[in-house]
Amino acid sequence: MANKNTRESKVITTAEALEILEKRKKDGDMGYEQQVSYEHIKKFSKLDESKAAKIIKQLKELGVSDKISIQIVDVLPVDELQLKQILSNEKTMPEEETIKKIMSLVDENKGKS
Repeated sequence: MANKNTRESKVITTAEALEILEKRKKDGDMGYEQQVSYEHIKKFSKLDESKAAKIIKQLKELGVSDKISIQIVDVLPVDELQLKQILSNEKTMPEEETIKKIMSLVDENKGKS
């Protein structure tokens, strides 16, 4: 259900969403939908918020947009093919060298939280 009092809309990582929902849970201010979302995100979030923010910053330095950087951090692609599928949403496909740098960055940070 859409909230009529929404002030702004912003794409965030699952790590950021988890932090927000954990604060709401601690305050006891969670509805059913938020509880279900919390359980789902807790199960599938791969990185903590600070690590995700660090990777997004590095991806931006490589010329990747905010939206695509967030998708990369949330998915943590397993190979270049999966990465290219995510990058296909960009206006222009990065050069092969940049793709390899992005994949290297992702590989360095997999499994670390």
